[in-house]
Order: sequence, then structure tokens, then C-alpha cells
Amino acid sequence: MKKNLLIAIAAAGMIYSCGGGASKEELKSAADKICGCMADKEANRGDVSEDLLASTANLDYTMCALDVALAGVDPFSEGFTAAIGENCAQLNDLQAEYLKSKED
Repeated sequence: MKKNLLIAIAAAGMIYSCGGGASKEELKSAADKICGCMADKEANRGDVSEDLLASTANLDYTMCALDVALAGVDPFSEGFTAAIGENCAQLNDLQAEYLKSKED
């Protein structure tokens, strides 16, 4: 399932990249969207152990990134990674893990 999600995200990114890439405002908006998505997922989970949160964080991030990709922003781009760092630095580690998943 994760592989299919990554393929869908990559395809959306490739399609969008033909148009010249996202503007700084679009990247900021996409970073804000993923920050909100992750906050919602954590809030909806309620009181669970740190182990469970850690084990589902990468999957949650992938699902949130899919929403961003479908909105036309490549979540694997350097610009998006920079926007994550500026807008919600608490997700830097998850973005780094997400970028590694593209290599798999």
C-alpha cells in the first residue's frame, strides 16, 4: 500500500513539475496544510502511547503528503522541504524520513 501511495505522489509531482514548480506562496500553503493535517491526526488519536504515535507517524505523514501532492505541490521538492522547515520545524524529521522513502 505504501508503495502505491509513493507512486501516486511521485506521479502527481512529475505532472506538476512540467508546469514550472510551485511558487513560494503555494509551498507555504502546502506546508501549512501538512502541519494542520498532522495536528489533526494526532488530536484524533487521543491518549495513546508514544510507541504507537512513533510507529504511525510516517504513515500519517505519507497520507498528508498525498493530499499536498494532489493539490499540485511536489512534497519531495527542495522548496517544499524548506517550507516545512520554516512553517513547522517539528516535522523536519518526518520530512527527512519521507524523502528517504523515495529512494526505496
